[in-house]
Amino acid sequence: MVRFLPFRALVPKIEGNDATDRVSPPYDVIDDAGLQRLQALPGNVTRITLSGTEGRYTKAREEFDSWVEQGLLDRTDEAFFVYRQSFEADGVTRTRTGIIGIMETEPYDTGNIVPHEHTFPKVKQDRLNLLKDVEAHCESIFGIYDSIPELLLSSVAFTARLLYRLVDNDGVEHEISIMDDKRLTKRITTMLRDKRVLIADGHHRYETALAYAQENPDESSKHFVLITLVASDDPGMLVRPTHRLIKDMGMTETEFLDHISESFSTLDMGDPYSLGERMESSSLPDVGIMTKEGKYIVARYHADSSSNALESIDAYLCQRYIIDGILKGEDQGDGIAVAYDHSATSVWARMMSGEFDLALMLRAPSFDLIWDVADKDMRMPKKSTYFYPKMWSGFVYYDMSGQR
Repeated sequence: MVRFLPFRALVPKIEGNDATDRVSPPYDVIDDAGLQRLQALPGNVTRITLSGTEGRYTKAREEFDSWVEQGLLDRTDEAFFVYRQSFEADGVTRTRTGIIGIMETEPYDTGNIVPHEHTFPKVKQDRLNLLKDVEAHCESIFGIYDSIPELLLSSVAFTARLLYRLVDNDGVEHEISIMDDKRLTKRITTMLRDKRVLIADGHHRYETALAYAQENPDESSKHFVLITLVASDDPGMLVRPTHRLIKDMGMTETEFLDHISESFSTLDMGDPYSLGERMESSSLPDVGIMTKEGKYIVARYHADSSSNALESIDAYLCQRYIIDGILKGEDQGDGIAVAYDHSATSVWARMMSGEFDLALMLRAPSFDLIWDVADKDMRMPKKSTYFYPKMWSGFVYYDMSGQR
């Protein structure tokens, strides 16, 4: 059973409804320059989420407590929050609508909370230290559920009151509204009770929240995670690819391509545009290859991909047979260095700069395929999916301390 509840949140206290200076993209997509700019802003969420010292967040705790004491954060009544993100994709404006609340954590083997990707142990330890020291969830994870009646969602949207509206540098409009009608909040909790929730984004934070709950069995407030839930049939649901950039691959380009030809059928495309067009038009799992010396190749694995749902996913073939198989993996000894990029244009520019030896271009898995893999209790490689746009942080906080 999924327990998804309204709660008394801490929210930024501001003039008007533009909370730009108080919020940020999630912690894992902020570059160094962006972090420096954000942390210079008083009351910005990154001053908590990304201010660890030697892995601990005691100073972040002190600052967070001071925000409450100084009135930089307001306490709401028990409520859900409606999170709308409007954006343009392929020339079409879309809107994705989620409901922010708290969800009780439980092990994956109960079957109610469904993962689809592997995680990094080091990242989870850092996020666990943040929870231990600050005793608050400052960032929402992103979950997907089978749809509930549209009329109910319409009622929620109608009764919600706008708190914040802003447009980020990518042109995405973010709107946060509060919905505290007790009749509707109860209906939402009841409707979601028998649903399953797929973790779209935030596997590390969910697993960290579960570990934190298990460390605090007698403190019920610490058994929940802050989450934004979106219906699976939401018209704004969009998954983009995550490409791989390789440095220090440990062999010559010729040796690499010889290895590729042993397991893959290859087709020389001649230029990056033809490579991109071929990848987009293909209905079978492929890996696009860009090399430092200017080769553009589409590689298709020899095996029958229909025998295994994972082998229908570009990212799985890339990780298993190229990164771990041919290149011996980034985690093996003096392994290769892997960077990730969501933009084909950016990948090509970074290759032209000479920064990387190799680019592995992938397509995003379909949403149906993601569910299929999760239903079969399989896990995709880390960073196989990129649900766009990202959920931003700092609009809503879940305080677990009982002291603020």
